[in-house]
Amino acid sequence: MVDRQKIGRNNKNRGKQEERNVLEPLATYFEEEFSRNPDNGDQVADVESENYVVEVKSKITGSPAQLIKGWGQVLEAERQTGKEPFVVLSFVDKGKRVRWLVQRLD
Repeated sequence: MVDRQKIGRNNKNRGKQEERNVLEPLATYFEEEFSRNPDNGDQVADVESENYVVEVKSKITGSPAQLIKGWGQVLEAERQTGKEPFVVLSFVDKGKRVRWLVQRLD
């Protein structure tokens, strides 16, 4: 029998780990330091830098719902901070975890 409480805890831990995992790639890509915001229930992005706010969505399989939820959260962070918003989608593709950086074009 599957312990439903452990599933939720594992998902939350995976999400926190993915937030840490994207710090270095984001810093390299944007050429500035990023830090993880602690999970304190506030409406802030998961990761941010001086100029950017980033929401990280991690699942086993990718889904449009991840992107929709992530954009809703990061747009609130953009409204509060004035920083440019991005979403990182992290999921497993063909047995390997992949990460996509999604941004708005307008």
